[in-house]
Amino acid sequence: MVVRFISPISEKIALNTFAQLSGRFAVLTITLFITALVTRSLGRASYGDYSLARNFMLLFTLGVDFGLNAVTVREITRQKGTTQRYFANLLSLRLLIASFFIILGALLLPLFPYPTAVKWGILITLLILIPWSLQATVNTIFQANLRYGLSTFALVLGQLATLILVYLGFLKGWGLLFFLGAGLVGHIILVVVAFNLVGRFGVTLSFGGDWKLWRRLLLLTLPLGLMLIFSEINAKADLFLLSLLPLPKRLGLGQSETVGVYSLAYQIFNNAIIFPTFFMNAFFPVMVVDFKEDWLRFIQRCRRAIAFLFGVSILGLGVGFTFAPWAIRIIAGEGFEHSATALRILLLGLPLFFLTSPLQWFLVTVGKERILPCIYGVAAVFNIFLNLIFIPKFSYQASAVLVLVTEGLILILLGVASWKALVTEPNK
Repeated sequence: MVVRFISPISEKIALNTFAQLSGRFAVLTITLFITALVTRSLGRASYGDYSLARNFMLLFTLGVDFGLNAVTVREITRQKGTTQRYFANLLSLRLLIASFFIILGALLLPLFPYPTAVKWGILITLLILIPWSLQATVNTIFQANLRYGLSTFALVLGQLATLILVYLGFLKGWGLLFFLGAGLVGHIILVVVAFNLVGRFGVTLSFGGDWKLWRRLLLLTLPLGLMLIFSEINAKADLFLLSLLPLPKRLGLGQSETVGVYSLAYQIFNNAIIFPTFFMNAFFPVMVVDFKEDWLRFIQRCRRAIAFLFGVSILGLGVGFTFAPWAIRIIAGEGFEHSATALRILLLGLPLFFLTSPLQWFLVTVGKERILPCIYGVAAVFNIFLNLIFIPKFSYQASAVLVLVTEGLILILLGVASWKALVTEPNK
C-alpha cells in the first residue's frame, strides 16, 4: 500500500513552500548579481567591511523578530476574528522594539575598533530595522492564510530595486556607503508593496496600544525569542570574532580580507539552509491544527516532513560540495579562492541544519518551547568559547568547522527534548 503525502493540506504546504522557494530562487539570483557587482567593485578587503556592516544589523533583527510571528500565527489560527487586533498591536510593538535596537546599536558602535567608513555603514544598515519590522509583521498575515507567494513577490521587487541601484553604483564607481544605502531603499520598496498586497485579507494599516496584549505576546514568545537571539549570536559570533581577534599569517589574509572570504562562503551557505525554514513556515499552521485535533496524524506528518528534509539535504550536500569552487569563481571572481574551502566545510553541516529546523517547531507546537533558549544558549557559549581558542590558530577554517560541531550539539539536545515530549505527550 502506497501512503500518499499529497493530501489537500499537504498540497497547500507544497504550494506555499514552492512559492517561497520560487521567490527565494529569484531573490537568490538577484542577490548573486548584487554580490558579483559589489565584490568586483570593492575588492576582498572592502567586501569584508560591507559584510561586517550588514551582519552588525542582522544581529538585531532577531531581537525585533523575537519569535513574535510564530506566536501570533498560532493565536490568529486558534482565535477567529482577531486578525486585525493582533496585526495592529504587533505592528506597534515591533516598531517600538526596532527603534530601541537602532538606538542601542548606535550607542554600542564607539566600543568597536572599526574604521569610520564602516561605522557610518553600520548606522545606515541599522535603519533597515524599521522596514524589516514592518515586513515581518505583514508576513504573519501571509503565513496565517498560507499565502507566502505574496510575501515573496514583494521581496523580489525590493531586491530588484536594490540591484538597479547597485548596478548604477557599480557603473559610477560609488563605494561602500552607497551599496549599503541601496539595501535600505530596497527594503522600503518591499514594505510598500507588501502593505498593498495584505489588504486583500481584510487587514488595514493601523496601530494598537493594548498593553495587556503586548505583555501577553512577549511572555508567550519569550522562550522562542531567546532561542532566536542565541541562535543568531551563534551564527554571527564567528564573523565578529574574525574581525577582532589576531589571525595566523600563514594564509596571507588581513583582517578585513578574512571577514570577506568567510562571509561570502557563509552567505551562500545561509541561502542553502533557507529551504527548511520556508518548508516549516508553510507546515507550522498545519502542525498547530493537527496537534489540536489528531495526535497520530500530527506525528505521521512530522515524520514525513523530517524524512523529506533529510533527503533534500543529502542531495544539496552532494551538488554543493561538487560545485563549490566553480560557484565562488562565478559569483565573486578572482581573489576569493579561500571561500571555496570554507563553503565546502560548511556544506558538510547541511543535514544537521535541515533536521534541527523541524525539531524546533515540533517543540514549539507541543508547548515545550521553554527548553529552546537553554539549548541555544548552551550552544552559543560553546561556539564562542571554542572560536576564541581556535581562530588565532586556524582562522576562518576553525570557524567553519565549529559551525558543524555546534549544530551537531544542537541536534543532539533537540533530539533528546523531542523524544521526551513524544513519550510524555500522549499520556497526558
